[in-house]
Amino acid sequence: MWIRRRFVRWKINKKAKIKFVDKEEFFDCQIIDLSLKGMQIALDERLPLNKVIKLNLFLSEDFILEIESWIIWQKVLDGHYFYGLYFTHIKDYDKEKIYQFVYKYFPQIISQQWYKESTEEEGKNMQDRRIFVRFPVELPLRYLDLRMNHTGIAKTCDISAKGIGIFADEELMPNSPLEMWLKISNKDEPLYMRGEVVWSRMVEQNRYRIGIELEKAEFMNFSYLLKTI
Repeated sequence: MWIRRRFVRWKINKKAKIKFVDKEEFFDCQIIDLSLKGMQIALDERLPLNKVIKLNLFLSEDFILEIESWIIWQKVLDGHYFYGLYFTHIKDYDKEKIYQFVYKYFPQIISQQWYKESTEEEGKNMQDRRIFVRFPVELPLRYLDLRMNHTGIAKTCDISAKGIGIFADEELMPNSPLEMWLKISNKDEPLYMRGEVVWSRMVEQNRYRIGIELEKAEFMNFSYLLKTI
């Protein structure tokens, strides 16, 4: 199984405050997990989906960040709103603040990360750390392997704004660039996407599960999909 690791997602479950640039008040929130590229939060306020928002994130008195985020998804549980945010713009020194914050307040998480990375280098305990939540979706998909100039058909098994998982009857090699057309039942034209194979593994004879990273975050297409499935 081939895996490309990008950003670690730290599960911190910590209370924090958020202030949106167009509002005066501060909002209490619970940060479920946090990375250098996004976070999952719980909030009592309802936020607009599919919109870029600018906010100040108060992790603590000594760690305050200025971030521009895209609200990718929302779910409601026990009267609280849960959101997945992708950082569309974050300065390098704010990324450093995130790391220093986790290092200061959650040193055990950093230690666990180092241990996992060292064991993964030995081929043990490998896992796909995803920035975006993936939703189980089964839709027909047609692809063109640009490296091999070969077309094929597959079926999705999960999908997010940044990547998709598919089942195919042939193996696709990691780093292979793909053009893809996703068929949605109530849409005449298929959704067009470009991506690259990240990993591929055989799950049974002539059946492969494949992870694909999209060339760019398909925010609008992903939002449309959530409304139609």
